[in-house]
Amino acid sequence: MALLNQHEFEVFLVSLWAIWSERNKLVWEGGDCNPAHMAVWALQLLEEYQKIHVRQKKRGTRPRTKWSCPPSGRLKINVDGAFRKEERTGRVGVIARDGQGRCVAALSRHIPYAQSALHVEAEAVRAGLLIAFYHQWENIEVESDSAIMLQALTREEEDLTEVGTIVNDCKSYMQAFNFVSVWHIFREAMLLLID
Repeated sequence: MALLNQHEFEVFLVSLWAIWSERNKLVWEGGDCNPAHMAVWALQLLEEYQKIHVRQKKRGTRPRTKWSCPPSGRLKINVDGAFRKEERTGRVGVIARDGQGRCVAALSRHIPYAQSALHVEAEAVRAGLLIAFYHQWENIEVESDSAIMLQALTREEEDLTEVGTIVNDCKSYMQAFNFVSVWHIFREAMLLLID
């Protein structure tokens, strides 16, 4: 059986089942054996089996993401949040870098009363935007590994979720900049910032 791939193995099994069923019909019911009928029935059985047992496609491995410097004249602000469910606390981290990758500002802050991981991620974005606002930076890029938070920031309508107030605050802060963009970045790229 090791010589057959998955599809060939499935064809082999339904063919055996069809042969066995036709043999039983011949022996126990006195019917006749029709090889064409058996082949059609086996293919129908295989098709039904494959509809029910849809194969999960293997997720392609995405290439490793690497952090990159912002274009000249912009600052990149990477934000991240960590939530401790048991204690209902969190921590935010913010790092701002210039076009050469040099750190121009950083922050780590404890969140003593956190509702959820999304709440802490929202606080991290707000902290990053406030750093930029207070330093009067005009052109910024914000990167976060929270796709949900970034989607909330780009939606037009008012946010009515548990973090709606924070999201709406962030949207109003974003209006103060000449240029602001928000990007999703995968976690491993965020970890590479420490190197």
